[in-house]
Formats: sequence, structure tokens, C-alpha cells
Amino acid sequence: MKKCLYQSIMLCVIFVIKAEAATYKGIEFPQGSISFADSVVAYDPVINSGQPAATYRGFLEALGIPDYTEGTGVDYVSLGDGGSITLRFTDNYLTGSGDNADDLYIFEVGSGIEDIYVEISTDNDTWHSLGKVDGGTSGIDIDTFGFGINDLFSYVRLTDDADEGSQTGNNVGADIDAIGAISTTLATKPMNSPPSIVQLISPVNNTVNMQTTIEFRWEKSLDPDGDDVIYSHSLCIDENFTTGCITNENIASLDKKGIYYAGTGMSILLFGAVFSGARRFRYSFILLSAIIVFVPLILISCGGGKGSGNVNGLSQNEVSFTITGIESNTIYFWKVTASDNNGNASESEVRSFTTR
Repeated sequence: MKKCLYQSIMLCVIFVIKAEAATYKGIEFPQGSISFADSVVAYDPVINSGQPAATYRGFLEALGIPDYTEGTGVDYVSLGDGGSITLRFTDNYLTGSGDNADDLYIFEVGSGIEDIYVEISTDNDTWHSLGKVDGGTSGIDIDTFGFGINDLFSYVRLTDDADEGSQTGNNVGADIDAIGAISTTLATKPMNSPPSIVQLISPVNNTVNMQTTIEFRWEKSLDPDGDDVIYSHSLCIDENFTTGCITNENIASLDKKGIYYAGTGMSILLFGAVFSGARRFRYSFILLSAIIVFVPLILISCGGGKGSGNVNGLSQNEVSFTITGIESNTIYFWKVTASDNNGNASESEVRSFTTR
């Protein structure tokens, strides 16, 4: 299908050729195909009873030019009832136009037309609301909100209005085909892109009767620029990730298989110190040698948690992380953030489970 290249290919040279204007779905874009979003920073669908269905959660379908044709396939991504997606322009910026013309266009498609809240940002940190647009193909004049030709925006976040439209269905929520910057300026140097969104494997969302030792699995994230990727695993008892949290960072730096327990290394060091004074020197020597080799593999801080973490390489494309000793009879929420060494990050969806 479309759009895979938009996530995996970045421009490596300064733009020297002016883009040609093109018209998509009746809307003219002066800079042509460059005007459209290039990468997905975050995709947080609200999934209830398996809806929207997995077929409609292909978030890369929101990238590139609008290409949805009714009845020919799923060329869009569904947000779910109240879900959101954050998109990024990497080879251009969204700007104001200095007049009352539309600057940003959102192509929302599907059988049902749903309203969308729109926000823009320069850094994926501070966000500016552009209010709510009606479903369907919608244009926004960002000059109306106080911005102009000197304001450069790279990020757009779209959130489905949970109070409008249907709350059930395989493609519930707003269905996004594309977003494009009509008023845009080309980036004058390559922009580093964040890693691809982490795809969670297990536990499956809303699993119940889980034990208090849980192995978390996810697919490895790919960085379109070839940067090293590290992961941060967050586990909290509230969906806003503010309460009872256990956060483990730099997970990708642990390349060895096995279980890693915080504090175990210090215990072994003390054990070795006691035995080093024993009469049988050769046993002490063997023990201390084992400590020198073994301790670096097991000594790790697991963050402010109620247990220890581990990292296992399951396959070439998966990461596994185990946390022990969490609370029983508790609902937990978890997510994984992939980061590169340029400060860019992408978050996975949020999942929940309940311990027994």
C-alpha cells in the first residue's frame, strides 16, 4: 500500500529545486506533494471492544498525499472514539499566509463524518489549539489565531471529538487520509525525524487476572535517519501516567539476555568479600573472578519501583522487559517511548491490564 517510504526516507540535501504546484481533491497546494505530513510521532487510538479494528489502525496511511478512493481499500487511519494522532512535517513547515486564506487542510474521510480538534506545535512540547473543525475535507486559516508568515510549525495533532459521531464500529472515530500545509516554506536543511512508533505486542490491552510478574513485549522501533534507538517503559496506575509509576529508561542499552535484578550485584560483592578471607584461596579467587565477569551483566537500577526489571532479546525484531512484584488487584496502564540521540521521541499507544 501507500506511504511506507514517507516513514523510512529522509531528505539528505538542501532543497535547490522549487516544488511544482499540484491539486489534490480539488485543493491546490503551491508546493505540491512536499506539503504533506512525513512522519507519525504518536498514535493513541481509543480502542473499545476491539474497535477500531486492527485493519483501520494503520497509522502510516495518514502520511503523504490524500489518496483515499471509496470502495477500493483502507487508505486512512481511524482514531477511535476520542483517539488522537500526531503528525510531523520534516521537509517543510506550516506557516501563516498573511491573509484570510486557508493554510492547513485536513482530509477526513470514511462513511461517517466526524469532528476533529486540531493543535499545532513547533517542538512537540508547547501546543496551540486551532479549535474544532467539521468532519470531511476541512481548511483552517491559522492567521485567525494570531500566527503569520514568520511562524514555522512542524507538528499537527488531531483528536477525535468523542461526543460527535458514532461511538462504535470497525472504523469508529475520525478517519484521517492526509494533512497538508497549503501555506508552507521548505526546510533549508535536513530535519532529523523521530523513531517509528513502537508497536506493542503483549500484554494484550485490557487483559485481566494477570500475575504480579509481567513480561512486556514490543517490536523494535526503526529510526529513518539510522540513529540509535533507546526505549523508556512506563507503568502507572492512572492513564495520565502521574500516579504510582515505575519508569525504566535506556532499555535498548541492555543487549544481553537474562534477568536483571537491582541490588543483586551488591549482594554478590559482599558475599565475595567475606569469602576472600577464607583459607582456601583458590576458591576465593574463582569466586571473585566470577564476580568480575558476572556483576556487570546483572547490576542495574530498575527505577523507583516495586520490583526488578529484566530485558530479554526474544528475536531480532522484538524487545522484552519483565517487571516483578507489582501490586495485586490493581489496574495498570503502560506504554513505551522510543527516543533517538537527537532528542526526538515517539510514543506507543497506551494499554492497560489488571492483576489478580
